[in-house]
Amino acid sequence: MVEEKGVEEIVHTVGVLTSCLPNVTAAIVGTGQHTVVATRTGGIIETIIDGENGLLVPPAEPMALAAAVQSLVADPELAEQIAARARLSVLDRFDRSVTADRVYEIYLELTARRSRAEQGLWQDHRS
Repeated sequence: MVEEKGVEEIVHTVGVLTSCLPNVTAAIVGTGQHTVVATRTGGIIETIIDGENGLLVPPAEPMALAAAVQSLVADPELAEQIAARARLSVLDRFDRSVTADRVYEIYLELTARRSRAEQGLWQDHRS
């Protein structure tokens, strides 16, 4: 269909992605050069916010998918804006230093919980 419409230079399909969706989607949009149009399913909805950093359509509705792609073809400026916002959202959520900071915060929280739990157990045994 892409070739039939003559938009193969600007529309690239990646087929059906069934594993690691948030990571794959993040890698695609993280370049800032691509706008994602995807179905509202699975891990995609963890990464893509409709109209903000990509376009989401209902699953199994090819006409909705075609309309979303057509809207980007008809408005390249919109496609560029969405792609730019997508890149920023990926940097904000998936950047290694941001992820490392979040993991460290979780580690601190979990060790604090464990410490409080152990103190409670120790106090229970003293009584």
